[in-house]
Amino acid sequence: MDQEHMNRIIRLERCNRRLVLGLMLLSMCTAISITIIFYVIINHVPKPDASIPEKIEAHTLVISNKLGKNACTINAITDGWVDFSFTDIRGHNRLALIMTPSGKPTIMISDPEKPKLLLGYMDGQKEEEVSLKLMDGAKRVVWEVPTTNPSHNQ
Repeated sequence: MDQEHMNRIIRLERCNRRLVLGLMLLSMCTAISITIIFYVIINHVPKPDASIPEKIEAHTLVISNKLGKNACTINAITDGWVDFSFTDIRGHNRLALIMTPSGKPTIMISDPEKPKLLLGYMDGQKEEEVSLKLMDGAKRVVWEVPTTNPSHNQ
């Protein structure tokens, strides 16, 4: 073998050692990184019992998107009214389940530009009424069919 071939083999061996050393270093860094990532993921995953409270107490609970629009609200007012309502992206109430202080439920379906519909038990002048009301945008009754609750007449 001549000197030129010998120099070439030496240079290739040197490059091979550098390549093997680089691959070993890269493998070790990858293994350490994966170990750290798994450690962080395992230790930061909330435990089921610790992350879910048994009970949440509040006067008002609002669930909305990141912009604070199209919300769902559960509200208990100190005078006894309770409502569960849904608002659209413009902040208008669209659907609500309302309970009066005496415990009578009402469903309200509404639109800001169109009539709204109220269906439920209302406190009437003398006794409880079962009511169906259609209201305009100014909250004036457009159509109404109130009837006295038949259970009170028996």
